[in-house]
Amino acid sequence: MKLYWTFPPTGGGVSQGFHDSGQAIFGADAWDKTVREIIQNSLDAVRDSDKPVTVRISRMQVPSSEIGATDLTRHIESALKRTRRDGYERGVKFFQRALKILKKRQIPTLAIVDSNTSGLVGQKWDALVHEEGTSSKGTMKAAGGSFGIGKNAPYLISGVKTICYSTRYLAKGRQEWFIARCKISAHQDPRQPARELQHIGFGTKSKVAKGARAPPTRGKEIYRGFRLAEPGTGIFIIGSDIPESWISKSEQSLARNFFAAIHEKKLEIVIDQRRLDYETLDSVFESDKKHRTYHYYRLMRGSSKPACVDGEFGKFEVYLSTDEEDAPNRMAYVNRRGMMITDVRQFGKNPFHTSVGSGWAQYAVVVRAADDKTDERVRAMEPPSHDSIEYERTNDRDHDRVRLQLKEIQKKIEQLTLDALNQSGKSGETVLSEIEALGAEGPDGSGHGKGEQNLTTRRIRTKPKKTMDKPDGPGPEIAIGGKTERDNADDDSSRQKPPPGTGPKGVSSLDRQRVMRHRNKIRVAFTPRAASVHFSLKPAGEEPKRQHSISIRQARIVSPDNIRADVQDDVVSIRAGDCARIIVDLEVDGDAAYTGYELLEYVVPGGAR
Repeated sequence: MKLYWTFPPTGGGVSQGFHDSGQAIFGADAWDKTVREIIQNSLDAVRDSDKPVTVRISRMQVPSSEIGATDLTRHIESALKRTRRDGYERGVKFFQRALKILKKRQIPTLAIVDSNTSGLVGQKWDALVHEEGTSSKGTMKAAGGSFGIGKNAPYLISGVKTICYSTRYLAKGRQEWFIARCKISAHQDPRQPARELQHIGFGTKSKVAKGARAPPTRGKEIYRGFRLAEPGTGIFIIGSDIPESWISKSEQSLARNFFAAIHEKKLEIVIDQRRLDYETLDSVFESDKKHRTYHYYRLMRGSSKPACVDGEFGKFEVYLSTDEEDAPNRMAYVNRRGMMITDVRQFGKNPFHTSVGSGWAQYAVVVRAADDKTDERVRAMEPPSHDSIEYERTNDRDHDRVRLQLKEIQKKIEQLTLDALNQSGKSGETVLSEIEALGAEGPDGSGHGKGEQNLTTRRIRTKPKKTMDKPDGPGPEIAIGGKTERDNADDDSSRQKPPPGTGPKGVSSLDRQRVMRHRNKIRVAFTPRAASVHFSLKPAGEEPKRQHSISIRQARIVSPDNIRADVQDDVVSIRAGDCARIIVDLEVDGDAAYTGYELLEYVVPGGAR
């Protein structure tokens, strides 16, 4: 098959230079983003939803004659002259390398071929090959792309800015189409130097009639290396000298991006004969456990049924876990097709993320649209690179209204997460022991002395929470005044911190407490209701000798960073000032691993705090 290359004349129109803004969007991590974009398109074109889409990624060598290298070289040489004249050094170097590639008898090529997809039928072919800024998905619901810009990504990893498209589909019999497409820069016609040609050209078997679109090469006329064995689409990235390091790392990258689709058996990927599917996904993540997407994968794998939240914006499924060791404390959004979009913490980039005890509780959350209508609304907020969700991109002109709708969903996701963190277990009541003034005797029987301010204990009615099976798991959370943290969160009056010394009798100055073992420390979080707070740490649950306090060697404030904590005789003292929330790490004796923990509060006699 010999290809003829046709670059239409600009005809007095716009002259495109070497730099292409459509490709610049995907500049960083070009290999990963290119493959991610192509696989997303494959998932959007699924033919039989009861079977997985299969994407095969392989390296091949294509004879230079099969891509019309001789003819294409003339256009590259002309583009080089134009770019050198413009003084664009980066473009000059690129075209010089491209000419070296085209001189090879066999040109390295990356082939990405899908199956169980619809193929490039009708308008999809035109949108991909002949149009710019047009999505090839048409009116397809919940499709991952919507800008028609993603098709520019493969050109970034082509050494000659050339992509070959091949498709096979069923329509009045078997149809097979092929075309090559090159995006370089506007240049002078090698045969008629006075005429300027456009930056996009097409390679076909037959010459193109004047003013007509380049026709595809069909059926048996297509080079056998470009023909497909079954219905689907093949993208062949010419001049891609794929680094071996990328091939070895590609499994992990694809697992991170498509763990949901693979786990749900919507997608299988074959990379140089290595299969990434439902059966092998575990083994791929085995060496990638430190990456946060591993927790999202485990979360979806272990969830039988997600929780649901809805609001004016739409309906969402929420998968969450609060007992994962080293969980990322993040909320990720995964689209309906099973591709992860983002898990950044900024509302402007991920409106579903909310910091629930960020830096202290260990949790992981995955959010996804529960129906296609909601997914379409979210998709409209994605940038062309599909790696964030930005509400200001919405098709709805009232951005403030959309922001409030998303805030409503965010708040409900936050509440679900708090409920999971605050799961109640046994019912009942525990009364904290009362001890004498620290000035005379501390909780462990030792004298406090040293002229320190005289403190006494306050009796607090508490409701024990469910304890964990593991000794190093999180302990119970204290409920103040018979209320859990969730109750207090819903009670507006509990959020108003009374002035120092005026708190009602029997109300703790440590509101909305959480106590949890965090790695090798005990992490405590609370909302202070006094200018100064004082507390010690006691074992809770089923351990004996609950009258003894736990020895605290050091206390370090995690948040905020403008206050400090002091420890004396196992009592932690903090000048809280007007802090809204305090998180503190307690370094305790190494053998102080109990089923749970609780705080014993101390207050200054006479009501002063």
